[in-house]
Amino acid sequence: MQEVLRGLEPERVFWWFDRIAQIPHGSGREQVLSDYIKEYFQKLGFPVAQDRHWNLVIRKPATAGYEQAPAVILEAHLDMVCEKEADSGHDFDRDPIRVLRDGGRLYADGTTLGADNATGVAFALSILESETAAHPALEVVLTTGEEAGLTGVKQLDFDSLKGRVVMNLDCSDEGIVVGCAGASVVRLELVGEFERTRREQQFYELRVSGLLGGHCGLHIGLGRGNAIVILGRALAAASRTGGFCLVRVEGGTQNGAICREAKAVFAVEQGDMTAVEQAVAECTRELKHELEGVDPGLEIELEKIPRETVVLSQEDSAAYVSLINLLPSGVLEMERDDEGEAEEPSALRITMNRLPETSCNIGMVYMEGSRICIHCNCRSSYGSKKRWLQEKCRLLAACHGRTAYSVLTDYPEWEFNPDSRLARLICREYRAQTGEPLLVERSHGGNECGTFSKRLPGADIVCMGTKIHHAHSPREWVGIDVIQKEYRLLLGALRAMKDYERQEDKSQCTSV
Repeated sequence: MQEVLRGLEPERVFWWFDRIAQIPHGSGREQVLSDYIKEYFQKLGFPVAQDRHWNLVIRKPATAGYEQAPAVILEAHLDMVCEKEADSGHDFDRDPIRVLRDGGRLYADGTTLGADNATGVAFALSILESETAAHPALEVVLTTGEEAGLTGVKQLDFDSLKGRVVMNLDCSDEGIVVGCAGASVVRLELVGEFERTRREQQFYELRVSGLLGGHCGLHIGLGRGNAIVILGRALAAASRTGGFCLVRVEGGTQNGAICREAKAVFAVEQGDMTAVEQAVAECTRELKHELEGVDPGLEIELEKIPRETVVLSQEDSAAYVSLINLLPSGVLEMERDDEGEAEEPSALRITMNRLPETSCNIGMVYMEGSRICIHCNCRSSYGSKKRWLQEKCRLLAACHGRTAYSVLTDYPEWEFNPDSRLARLICREYRAQTGEPLLVERSHGGNECGTFSKRLPGADIVCMGTKIHHAHSPREWVGIDVIQKEYRLLLGALRAMKDYERQEDKSQCTSV
């Protein structure tokens, strides 16, 4: 166990947090972690089902006195977002996450911490092990590929699940979430052609760095810079000067993260060099001014580099610059003005604090030979608007010719249920533990609750868990005290499930 985690309580929660950190588990690489958990609990005698996508379902019978309480599904995901600082030598395929501590904060050494969703997994596994926790029959569901478009949960055998009360443990806000946006990832593929370079061409590398990044659902409303979009604007400035030919472009590693770094190599006519450098410098001043106070670390560097052997044609280069600058990006619509803080008919009050309603995050750009691939994360609280955003991307691709369009992943929105007994139960338990009202909110971030709500009609679902700061970026951290508080709340909520059917008191949930 890493030294910074020794002595922390609850001991098994932090022990599991450490074990998860020791095993590489980026999206698509969860098999080793899944196998470890499967074998661990099989040795303890638990029924464990693992499918070919490495999803796990582990069952535990009700404790004494809870045999008649509704079965509960505790749900979390095994994978993490793998982001690191530019100067980090960390290998996410081999190296464990090195956890550091600053007072009451846990963070990682130049990488994402993986608290999203290691805390939720650690909570669920600790309760499975516990001999003192009181609870109904449990089904612990651990999925894969959540950060890569919820790929694992789509393959889950929902027919095998008995529970219809779902506690999703993937919340990264303080409070509980009772509704979220749906999302899809679309891929645009611009088919280009290479041609030989000319002696008159000068080559440059253009680099964008220093941005904060973050979760494209939770942080997109903060106005932070997207390195791919910024790079596109700078390339547009450079291309206006004359014979512009792109060589390569790359940026982003995760569809669900706001891109922090991107770069491109391009060529211009030698006679245009001064104009190009001036245009990029002016664009840099404008962009820094726009992001001042929001994302102040922006750096844009233009450097002359040795000659390349091939370039994309001017036509293909112009097509990319046009496409990347026309694609929707950032918050496109906010929730309606008439949705101020409201009390639902059930008296389960929920914050309506002007969340983004519809957004698009250009998460990745990369090249496969002469083909330029762009991934866009289309997100909305309304399925119809998500599809409309997909259609906009498709039409833009069609307008640019030789640009293919496809949908890589798609998952549904999760509509708020004002009559949730589970939400009222958790609110009541939180007030009993703290004397304070619990924040109840919706989220523009997506999670697996939408899929559970569609596949288990009528299920009572709440998303709870640990508040994670700067999720999906190397600045990610989590508070030790918050982990402890949220675990106590989960234990208390399970203990209170004996009274689930009697949740008629509607005065305990409120917004703050």
